[in-house]
Amino acid sequence: MQALQSYPVFEADQVLSNVHLNNLLNYLEQQERLTRIKLLGRGIVCGMEINSSNRGIAISKGIALTSQGYLLQICETLYSHFIPYTSPELPNDLYFLKQCGNLGKRDIPYYSKDDVLELVPVSDKELENKKSLNTIPLQDYVVVLFLEAEQIDLKNCDTQDCNDKGSRMDFILKPLLVKKVNLNTSTKISFHSILLKRFNVPVADMSTTTDILQGFMDITDDTTLDNLSKNLSNSWERFAVTLGLPKQNPMKGLDLISFRKKLDSSPTQKIYTQYFYDFVDDLLKAYIEFRSKVREVFGECCPDEMDFPLHMNLGLANQNTLLGRRNTFRQYFESSPIINGQDQKIEEAALLLERLVAMVEGYSIDKLNPQEPIVITPSNLGHEYLSYRAIPYYYNWERINPFWYFNRSYSGNEAYNLGYRAAAQTNAPKPVKNPLLYDIERFDAFRIEGHIGINYRIALRELISKKQSFNLPFDVLALNAIDLTDILNGRNIKCHIEDLESDYRVMITGIVCQLQQIIAYVGDLRPKKTIPETDKVVEAARFNDFYISRNLADMQKTIRNDVSKNQPISITNAEIIQNLALKNAEPGDKLADLVSIDVGNFIINHKGFYEYIIRQPDLLLIFLKQLAEIVKYLLAHNLQSFDEEAYGKIWTPYSKTVDKLIAEAENSENPEIRRYFSKSNYELYFKCPNEKLFALKEEYRQRLEQYHAAVNFNEYFKKHPGMEHKAGVPKGGTFILVYHGAIRPSISQSNLTLISEAANNRATAIFAAEKDTLKTPSIRTESKDISKNILSADIKTVRKTEYALASDLIKNLNLGFDISKVLEALASRDKEVRDQPLRIATGTVIADFYLPYMCCSDCQPIAYVIPEEKEPEIIPPTIELETTVYCDNDNTIYPIKVAPEGGVLKINNTPSNDLHLNPSKLGSGNFTLSYEINDQVAETKITVSKSIIAKINLSDVSFNEKSGWTIGLNPGIDQNTPHTWSINGNEISQKGSITRKFEPGHQGEKVGIKVLNEAPCSDSEKNADLRIDHSKFDICVNQEIFSHKMEVTGLKNVIDIEGIKISGNTISLETKRAFANRNNRIVFAVFAEMENGFSFSSIVYELVNAAFTIFFQQINDTNVSRPPQNFLQITLTPRYPNGESVWIVNGERTVESIIRITFERLRSLKEISVSHQAVFPDLKCEDQKSITIPIETLLEKLKAGNGRYTETVN
Repeated sequence: MQALQSYPVFEADQVLSNVHLNNLLNYLEQQERLTRIKLLGRGIVCGMEINSSNRGIAISKGIALTSQGYLLQICETLYSHFIPYTSPELPNDLYFLKQCGNLGKRDIPYYSKDDVLELVPVSDKELENKKSLNTIPLQDYVVVLFLEAEQIDLKNCDTQDCNDKGSRMDFILKPLLVKKVNLNTSTKISFHSILLKRFNVPVADMSTTTDILQGFMDITDDTTLDNLSKNLSNSWERFAVTLGLPKQNPMKGLDLISFRKKLDSSPTQKIYTQYFYDFVDDLLKAYIEFRSKVREVFGECCPDEMDFPLHMNLGLANQNTLLGRRNTFRQYFESSPIINGQDQKIEEAALLLERLVAMVEGYSIDKLNPQEPIVITPSNLGHEYLSYRAIPYYYNWERINPFWYFNRSYSGNEAYNLGYRAAAQTNAPKPVKNPLLYDIERFDAFRIEGHIGINYRIALRELISKKQSFNLPFDVLALNAIDLTDILNGRNIKCHIEDLESDYRVMITGIVCQLQQIIAYVGDLRPKKTIPETDKVVEAARFNDFYISRNLADMQKTIRNDVSKNQPISITNAEIIQNLALKNAEPGDKLADLVSIDVGNFIINHKGFYEYIIRQPDLLLIFLKQLAEIVKYLLAHNLQSFDEEAYGKIWTPYSKTVDKLIAEAENSENPEIRRYFSKSNYELYFKCPNEKLFALKEEYRQRLEQYHAAVNFNEYFKKHPGMEHKAGVPKGGTFILVYHGAIRPSISQSNLTLISEAANNRATAIFAAEKDTLKTPSIRTESKDISKNILSADIKTVRKTEYALASDLIKNLNLGFDISKVLEALASRDKEVRDQPLRIATGTVIADFYLPYMCCSDCQPIAYVIPEEKEPEIIPPTIELETTVYCDNDNTIYPIKVAPEGGVLKINNTPSNDLHLNPSKLGSGNFTLSYEINDQVAETKITVSKSIIAKINLSDVSFNEKSGWTIGLNPGIDQNTPHTWSINGNEISQKGSITRKFEPGHQGEKVGIKVLNEAPCSDSEKNADLRIDHSKFDICVNQEIFSHKMEVTGLKNVIDIEGIKISGNTISLETKRAFANRNNRIVFAVFAEMENGFSFSSIVYELVNAAFTIFFQQINDTNVSRPPQNFLQITLTPRYPNGESVWIVNGERTVESIIRITFERLRSLKEISVSHQAVFPDLKCEDQKSITIPIETLLEKLKAGNGRYTETVN
């Protein structure tokens, strides 16, 4: 019941009843109890601790308040036995308070409840049937203090007094044991324990951008996201109502896994994977903060008074409550919200719960824009609650800011919250707009955002600039996300290997100079037919002072240019020999002239002329070709691309040829040849300093490894323990940008070895065949230079994966079926690489980390501060379309060809993910298509012309039965476009919209329109027939539905008449509805568009029946042949003459339509009745209509009409 709102006021000599006294007592008692539970609290105030031991259950002295405000007191007592408990009847006059809702007394615990035990104290020695507590499992029971209320009727009469003495309410405190299963009546909401794992712990290789992004995904696994989703939803279910929030759960069905799947499925959004991890981390921190604050909330505003009205749960019977462990079954004291600041704690917990909802709803990662600026915001890390941190970049500011920090929101100062978008709010305070200008002592970290998705050079430059400008205590560096081919090949470490490159250039210059002298000597050997017999060979091979001329530099430039364009070297071996050997040679035939021919050809046609030098002069030709290959390789490669193994496979055949020449020279008749190709000259002329080249390459490789370890994220992560990601950096720490590097496809060393070996085998076979020709001369076709299709393979870097490139080279070798499995494996791996969905531009920042200390190194900084250096040469972007002029009615899908991949396509500065063009969707106008990658932009302009299609459209159609048709036409084009109209082939002066009128019976005309200035997208001429026809239909009055078909379909009505419907080319009439109030005649008009014009039809529908007209005329007979007399002539006229009529006049049938009645007879009649029976054979229809006219009425009408009177019967 609700508390009494009044109490009795007594007067003198008033007669009192039990109601007056009871109400006064109840009012006072209820107010006292209300004061306790509403203003103080409820539960165990102190004491009442359980100490369970072998001796029994001890309850310490204490005091408690039930939810009805009853005070429970107990002194320390030891209980060792129990008996079954039987409760008395619930007193009728025991009143329970209930502020809201209905009270059900049947729900009062422990009244009429079975299976409850009463504890018996040790001091009660005499009680029978008691049992020891050791005989029951105490772990299944809860100790409960029950305030037993019993109403006892007092005796009304005794030996001395028979007055009614009423009844008494007794209260006895009973210690009970209640099974705990009976207390778990409500479903308990459980929460999962959640902690996010650390990034890349235990440490594993992070060798690609995908590895790093996947590292964040692995932390936010399905189990973590599912448990967090349930915790957030359950938090609302469990605490919302208690905190005064609506019961409806806005986070019901929350699925954070779907958030991640959406991010993972979008190639453009996947770069923001780090932010999703941050979002999950925020949610977890916000949840932990909420749970921490809600634990401080003990009170509830107006709790249910019937929670524990007469009892108090003390805890499990087998557990000691003094151990400091919270007991689920113990009713701890819940203070009123007014005590201990509970009201403010409730508000804070409620706001933090609403903040969880705002974070989920305000999460807007799909709206992030890489064009937004980089912002550094003072914040906090470590043990600080989320409220004390800056609001992140990826939240909707308006949605999240009011709920972020309770203290500021409570005092109306939420505008002072710091965050990425704080400065953009209206009337933002100055310390919020520029927080770095003010004292930052209270902050221990900086939140850094806005750098994900932009080039690391730009990000690094801006961060260093802001760091220096605002004097911020942290360091910045950039690390590559992958094992770059650039790093491995040394493309980006010029300053670290400049000295080695210089040594390499000097060394190959010396080698080429030495080879040039050898080439000049051997190449200038002359055939015997051009040498006088008195001359010696030595005179034909004079030594000159050679130098590396401008000609050599030009050759090197040409070779390097070919390599950079990924095309075969255009300079042939013969051209190299010509440039190096013959510039200073005297005119005449010489061996160098024959380098371009096949060895077999040489043996057949030229060998005899050179046998005077050595017996196998073809070795000299092979010797020159091999020297040209060596020179070509050295000129084509810098130190980065120089490969010892590939170079060795060219040098080895050359060394073998030298050995053969030395052996042949020993048998030569010419002493100069014997001296030149002697073993003593081998070291001087033919053994170049290859060991120095190889040592230089090894030093280069070691420096690469050191640099790679310095800038590669994977190596850096392993070398610097403690690297974490927290979307910022603490004071005194190092902020690390991780960016995506450019993978330039090239042949891996293993694949190159495979190809080179195959090439070497083929080259060996060629030379062996050439050697065989010394014994058996034969004609051979000229083979291509080895360098063009084999030995230059390691310098080709085309726009293919290394697997596709290797496959192409192997195919060119024609190695046969044995290599098919290798090709299949390469093709499979090539597809895997190309199918990877992640496309990120080179240098794009994809993540950030921090170290809690500033990095330093004894070596020169590499990536800590990126100097303004020359950008590496990159392939400029291109964009191509089939044509640049389109029509706005063109639905064709045109491909947009762009290169290289990974850039951003924009149409009029609007990004587009579709590399296809649909002109009809763009609309008419001029458009600029741009393709941007690596900070370079390629543009092309297109025009979508407005299609000018000559049309003849109906603008207005009307019909009148008397005046005919009025038809409005418009040209369907801009009226400013020059055009002419023609009627039946004759041009008229009207422009724009015209109106044509046709009188009834007109058959129509031919209308034409012509556009005068033809445009690229125009259909210049259009003609249309305006066909007009008329039709009439009779409809039987008894026919319910009438329908007929027209010649054309797509009919539209000009006049809307109820009861007439059009479907396709069929017109249907509901007779009664259509002819209602229309005098049996309908004029209907329709029109339709035809393939070559328009059709206009007027239709008349008449309802055929027996309607007729009676004409009465008084006639005076002036015939002199008989006495004069007057008579009445009746003329009967049917309305529809197409039928067969039978007339019945005053009961007499006749087919005559003119009847005469004398006035003498007329006066003897009372009335004239006429009936018309009409039959229409064509319509298979008949009808009858009648009229009866009193004679008096008829005579009056005749008198009024001067002897004439007409009556119509419809």
